[in-house]
Amino acid sequence: MERKFVQFELWQDCFQNCKFCYNKKTIHAYNSQQQLDNIKFVNGFLDTPEILDYNTFGLIGGEFFGGEIKSEEVLKQFLELIDRICSFENIKQILITSNLMYKDCSLLLNVCDKIQSKNKDLLICTSYDTIYRFNDTTLKYWEDNMRILSEKNIKTHVETILTADFIDKVLKKEFNIKDFEEKYNTRIDYCAPNTGFGFPDKYEMNKVLPNFFPTRSKFIKFLQYCLEQQLINMKSLFDMKANNSHTLYQGINGKFIKITDRYKRNSILPADKRECSGFIDSDVPMYVVKDIIGGL
Repeated sequence: MERKFVQFELWQDCFQNCKFCYNKKTIHAYNSQQQLDNIKFVNGFLDTPEILDYNTFGLIGGEFFGGEIKSEEVLKQFLELIDRICSFENIKQILITSNLMYKDCSLLLNVCDKIQSKNKDLLICTSYDTIYRFNDTTLKYWEDNMRILSEKNIKTHVETILTADFIDKVLKKEFNIKDFEEKYNTRIDYCAPNTGFGFPDKYEMNKVLPNFFPTRSKFIKFLQYCLEQQLINMKSLFDMKANNSHTLYQGINGKFIKITDRYKRNSILPADKRECSGFIDSDVPMYVVKDIIGGL
């Protein structure tokens, strides 16, 4: 069965302050009324025939489980929304994002129990990076929560940015991809580094966050090493269709914007985007280099 995936950015509120995050410079309202309005919008979508076009449903933030829900009414309606999503027989899989960088994971586990009790395929999507994401405390919270999810047989998926720091650690054998995936019973997917909205271009960002953007040659060494060690599925690396939703409802300035066909892309990034992602020393997109190396 072909996956048809719709995703909602329920809100952007998040208590973490990852230095590279696209969400870093956005306004976080922590506004219960806005959260209620957003939940109402998703409920409205569930009233339309469009919901029947999809078999996979995603909720992304922001964050839901780190204290960002501040009112009992928002919590009540959030849990009711989860129940309602689960009530659609055509929805076979539900994906929820969480940074897992919080001490108390009871709300997350409550939501997981709700979804699994309805025999839905559940996937918790999180992130792990070797630089500019964690401090000692939040890394421990993340590790503890991943261990709990693994023990409860809750499937997880980890996204990692291909930073220069991560690539260096893999090549120096300071980070073992296979050991990591086995330890947490998870799968790593990778994304290209980008500036988000916080910096005008990668060169300015590199001054503030050195060792974030890799060089093209270092990335090629990384790909060759991963091919030799069979560490990465080259076909799925940067596969937008496999990893992204078909439709995203993104919250912008209190309103939802519908973005369709997210997995479609041009072979070359638009000129105004090339200086915001990828390599520090080249404007060729990472996936173009990957396709060349992967075809060798």
